[in-house]
Amino acid sequence: MYRIILVDDEPLILAGIASLISWEDHDCTIVGKATNGPSAYDMIMSQKPDLVITDIRMPVMDGLALMEKCQAAGFRCPFIVLTNLEEFSLARKALSLGACEYLVKLNLTPEELIKSLDRAKESCLMWERTKISREMPASLPELLGQYINRRVALGKQD
Repeated sequence: MYRIILVDDEPLILAGIASLISWEDHDCTIVGKATNGPSAYDMIMSQKPDLVITDIRMPVMDGLALMEKCQAAGFRCPFIVLTNLEEFSLARKALSLGACEYLVKLNLTPEELIKSLDRAKESCLMWERTKISREMPASLPELLGQYINRRVALGKQD
């Protein structure tokens, strides 16, 4: 299950997005909802979701600042950005911060949300593969060397 946090300063929008589709049918579960950037940031840092769906325009901290703050803290996950505004500069900024989708709330349909979720899940898989490949030894000899070193270290403790 992909763990999702929803962020929007309008409670009715949060409820609407949460009820727009059957999340479990798409291998997703909503693990939190926040109505502002600071509480969303705290929730993201504690929950470590696979995906965040956030509004751009919110008081205190907007969705773009939220994305920047998460990146500065070293946390990365796909973001789907929602807005009532069809402003190219906001879309460009969201995409430069790693948003995988930019959706206009007025045009949001269940089908469009499902397509966006599918793209975001693909991004999750690509990020996970990248993370694994960075953590994985460069070659089989290196892996074998690490294994032998561990065995030798264990042998010395006996």
